[in-house]
Amino acid sequence: MQLRPGLSLAVLLALAAPLSAQSGFAVVGGLASATQSYEFEDGEEATGIGSRMGFAIGVAMERGMSNGLSFAPELLYVLKGSTDDDSDFYTKMSYIELPLLFRYGFATSGNARPYITAGPTVAFLASCTVGDDDDSQSCDDAYGADEAYKAIDYGLMFGLGVKFDRFGISARYEMGLANITEESCCTEKNTALMLLGSVSF
Repeated sequence: MQLRPGLSLAVLLALAAPLSAQSGFAVVGGLASATQSYEFEDGEEATGIGSRMGFAIGVAMERGMSNGLSFAPELLYVLKGSTDDDSDFYTKMSYIELPLLFRYGFATSGNARPYITAGPTVAFLASCTVGDDDDSQSCDDAYGADEAYKAIDYGLMFGLGVKFDRFGISARYEMGLANITEESCCTEKNTALMLLGSVSF
């Protein structure tokens, strides 16, 4: 089951409302370079799978805990997928994602405050299409219910960043742990690198 792109953005905004009422609210956005690993039943990995460049946008909050540690959950709309290195075939996927991140900040004497962050993340499939430069169709139509992608993904996110008063920048690596395909012959997982900027209010 997939959410329509317009509906997914509406859901994102609705879920963002409780976050915006909290202290430490921020808007985040930037680039996401995603790909997919594909492993067959015998353990052999598929080759020729390339990355797909997209974007991530959403909201975040930060609640201090103690001794430089804080809880910093986010709500993101993220474009993922992959490409075929040998052709123009692509898989385009969008997710509404909830990273439940913990952040440890390092004390400095200046305005720049570096930090490291990590935590689990869960994502809900909003849309999925496959195709090439000439034609595209939804993943459900292309593969059927028995081979389509699952509605929920989950994994771990790690990163580091720097905050400058109201502004910040961070780099993330997201490692998918769930098998996202309904196919019985293989295991497919998402991975992504993100470069995000933030503005706090």
